[in-house]
Amino acid sequence: MTDSSSTDTVFVFVHGAWHGSGQWAATQRALAALGAASMAVDLPGHGFDAPLPSGYLQPGQPGLLTEKSALATVTMEDSAEAVLDTLRQAR
Repeated sequence: MTDSSSTDTVFVFVHGAWHGSGQWAATQRALAALGAASMAVDLPGHGFDAPLPSGYLQPGQPGLLTEKSALATVTMEDSAEAVLDTLRQAR
Protein backbone atom coordinates (compact mmCIF):
# COMPACT_ATOMS: atom_id res chain seq x y z
CA MET A 1 0.00 0.00 0.00
CA THR A 2 1.30 3.44 -0.86
CA ASP A 3 1.54 6.21 1.68
CA SER A 4 -1.67 8.16 1.04
CA SER A 5 -0.39 11.10 3.11
CA SER A 6 1.94 11.91 0.22
CA THR A 7 -0.95 12.30 -2.22
CA ASP A 8 -3.50 15.01 -2.72
CA THR A 9 -6.38 12.56 -2.43
CA VAL A 10 -9.25 13.59 -0.15
CA PHE A 11 -12.12 11.17 0.29
CA VAL A 12 -15.54 12.86 0.35
CA PHE A 13 -18.43 10.96 1.91
CA VAL A 14 -22.14 11.60 1.42
CA HIS A 15 -24.69 9.94 3.67
CA GLY A 16 -27.87 8.20 2.60
CA ALA A 17 -31.46 9.09 3.39
CA TRP A 18 -32.34 9.84 7.04
CA HIS A 19 -28.69 9.93 8.09
CA GLY A 20 -25.97 12.51 8.49
CA SER A 21 -22.24 13.00 8.17
CA GLY A 22 -21.72 11.37 11.57
CA GLN A 23 -22.44 8.02 9.96
CA TRP A 24 -18.96 8.20 8.43
CA ALA A 25 -17.06 8.86 11.68
CA ALA A 26 -15.65 5.34 12.09
CA THR A 27 -14.63 5.22 8.43
CA GLN A 28 -12.97 8.62 8.70
CA ARG A 29 -11.08 7.55 11.84
CA ALA A 30 -9.84 4.42 10.05
CA LEU A 31 -8.72 6.45 7.05
CA ALA A 32 -7.02 9.03 9.27
CA ALA A 33 -5.10 6.21 10.99
CA LEU A 34 -3.78 5.33 7.54
CA GLY A 35 -2.86 8.96 6.86
CA ALA A 36 -5.72 9.61 4.45
CA ALA A 37 -7.70 12.83 4.48
CA SER A 38 -11.49 12.80 4.32
CA MET A 39 -14.54 15.01 4.61
CA ALA A 40 -18.18 14.14 5.22
CA VAL A 41 -21.02 16.38 4.13
CA ASP A 42 -24.40 16.91 5.76
CA LEU A 43 -27.04 17.32 3.11
CA PRO A 44 -29.55 20.13 3.73
CA GLY A 45 -31.99 19.15 6.46
CA HIS A 46 -29.83 16.28 7.72
CA GLY A 47 -27.29 15.80 10.47
CA PHE A 48 -26.95 17.55 13.80
CA ASP A 49 -28.48 20.80 12.56
CA ALA A 50 -31.57 19.17 11.03
CA PRO A 51 -34.73 21.07 11.95
CA LEU A 52 -37.29 19.23 14.04
CA PRO A 53 -41.02 19.94 14.03
CA SER A 54 -41.87 22.29 16.91
CA GLY A 55 -43.73 19.64 18.93
CA TYR A 56 -41.49 16.68 18.12
CA LEU A 57 -39.90 16.45 21.57
CA GLN A 58 -43.08 17.25 23.50
CA PRO A 59 -45.49 14.68 24.96
CA GLY A 60 -47.97 13.59 22.32
CA GLN A 61 -46.00 15.45 19.62
CA PRO A 62 -48.58 18.24 19.14
CA GLY A 63 -48.84 19.57 15.61
CA LEU A 64 -46.73 16.80 14.12
CA LEU A 65 -49.43 15.82 11.65
CA THR A 66 -50.34 19.37 10.63
CA GLU A 67 -47.15 21.44 10.76
CA LYS A 68 -45.51 22.14 7.41
CA SER A 69 -42.09 20.53 7.18
CA ALA A 70 -39.10 22.85 7.48
CA LEU A 71 -37.66 20.84 4.58
CA ALA A 72 -40.59 21.44 2.23
CA THR A 73 -38.56 23.81 0.07
CA VAL A 74 -35.30 21.81 0.02
CA THR A 75 -34.58 20.55 -3.48
CA MET A 76 -32.26 18.00 -5.04
CA GLU A 77 -30.35 20.97 -6.43
CA ASP A 78 -29.77 22.17 -2.86
CA SER A 79 -28.34 18.76 -1.98
CA ALA A 80 -26.18 18.70 -5.10
CA GLU A 81 -24.85 22.15 -4.28
CA ALA A 82 -23.92 21.02 -0.75
CA VAL A 83 -21.91 18.15 -2.22
CA LEU A 84 -20.28 20.43 -4.81
CA ASP A 85 -19.35 22.93 -2.07
CA THR A 86 -17.66 20.14 -0.13
CA LEU A 87 -15.81 18.97 -3.24
CA ARG A 88 -14.60 22.53 -3.82
CA GLN A 89 -13.34 22.69 -0.23
CA ALA A 90 -11.54 19.39 -0.72
CA ARG A 91 -9.58 20.81 -3.64
